[in-house]
Amino acid sequence: MKNAMKLFSATILLLLIPGFLYAREESYNNNNAGVLSGTEEDSGIQDEKIANYPFTKSESQLESENVVGMKIDKKGTTLFSNENTYYTENSGEGNNFSNINIFSQYPKLISVEFRNLTLSGQDLENIRNFINENRESKIKNLSFSSCVIDEKDIEYITDTISKLNDLKSITIKFLKTKNKKGKTEAISSKAVEEITKVLSEKKNITSLTIAFNQITVDSLNHINSMIKLSPNMKMLSLLWDDVIGNEREEAYKTFSDNLAELKNLKHLYLSLLYVPESCIDGLFDSISKQNTLTNLTLLIKNLKESKNAYEHASNLAKAISELPALSSIRLQNMQLPANAVQPIIKSFEKLSKLSYIDLSNNKIDKNAATVFADTMKNNEKLKVLNMRKCSINADSFAEISKVFGSLPLVVICFGENEIKEGISNLQLSENTSLRFIDMAKNSISSDAIINFISSTITHNSLKKVDLRGNCNMEKQRDKIERLKSDNDCTIAYLLECKEPKKKQKVQSEPAAPSETAFAEQNFAASSSSSGATN
Repeated sequence: MKNAMKLFSATILLLLIPGFLYAREESYNNNNAGVLSGTEEDSGIQDEKIANYPFTKSESQLESENVVGMKIDKKGTTLFSNENTYYTENSGEGNNFSNINIFSQYPKLISVEFRNLTLSGQDLENIRNFINENRESKIKNLSFSSCVIDEKDIEYITDTISKLNDLKSITIKFLKTKNKKGKTEAISSKAVEEITKVLSEKKNITSLTIAFNQITVDSLNHINSMIKLSPNMKMLSLLWDDVIGNEREEAYKTFSDNLAELKNLKHLYLSLLYVPESCIDGLFDSISKQNTLTNLTLLIKNLKESKNAYEHASNLAKAISELPALSSIRLQNMQLPANAVQPIIKSFEKLSKLSYIDLSNNKIDKNAATVFADTMKNNEKLKVLNMRKCSINADSFAEISKVFGSLPLVVICFGENEIKEGISNLQLSENTSLRFIDMAKNSISSDAIINFISSTITHNSLKKVDLRGNCNMEKQRDKIERLKSDNDCTIAYLLECKEPKKKQKVQSEPAAPSETAFAEQNFAASSSSSGATN
């Protein structure tokens, strides 16, 4: 019984935590071109510590009988054990799926993930055959992520899904194919329909991730059927640009109805670039019923274009205020006006467990900033705050920064605003937990940067500050180096310089909680970039 519980615990960690941390960001990068700045490489989302969290690296090969999970990508094969350790082997391009031992040598394998691979028809046929071999444990988690296939081979994937009767977690996202010119493009809506059709027959799924550029009404109805057959679902991630076809509104309303019936949902991620306006408030009402929800990521891109944007935002705020367990909320890239952001921020005062806020690419003026400071003054949990690209100026930043001393912040991101000399308002002496600051692209002068460095250079917890994209600091480089040397400073200040003296790597930081580590890597660029002063 003890071993069974140990295996179950490892399974849950494997299914819900490591894969999704960068699945979320990768999906935005692939699906929402121009919506989220930065590339996958720049964001650092491939960092092993994050991608494999909470598993720790093993120094030696894992015993085959302890392996419960397998991730295969361009780097090789990563194995995960029931002791929460992982080991990467067979590094290098290419994987040979003709060898049955790649699966069968692990009798307790319950999770298989394929990522960023080009899979031939023979590969897929072998995967289908081998993954369904009888063994002690059955596959419970199956993931195909950003793989390139031939559309005629889609049947191998659907057949694999169909035959796995013990599936609990499914991820199918951004499958691609090659056109006649050899260029990769998203698979067709017809192929997506074939996948969602077989998914509609699966029951009691606890974790579902579906991400495609476009889906049809039939595909959405297939997804609706699956959700209805899985009332105990704990994680739901749906990402697409639009739903095409007739009766779209009816399909969305059915989706909202089915969502409202999920009583154990903990993680909800919806990136829907277009939702019919008549369905928006119904969706928010369904979200309000998720009393167990701890993580909410929401993007409805067309909300800003609505004549009733403020009313919709107010209804979203009402829904958020009714989620007592919520600890992480991401509403990035909706480009909401400041008056629509205010009621959403106000709703945060009802969330006593809130530790992660991302409002990037929504407008925050002085009034909204004042509401934020007033709302968060009694918060004791907030560790990550992201307000990148929010049109924040010196005055609004002054309001926001008033509350920093009372918050246990670890990561703050204010890149791509207009804070300018307002950086002087960032007083950090009372904050003893801050590790990373993003103040890139804020039109900050060289004098203000020098003053900021001087005031933070002895900070005990701070590890990295991104100040690039403000002004050229080449002439001040030696002065900064002397300041750091005199104060025995190890903080990495990323600066804009024409000709860096040398490139140095910032030492990797200690393992951090998943949300915090992900945010830090996502919004901080590597110090090996031009102009890093370490």
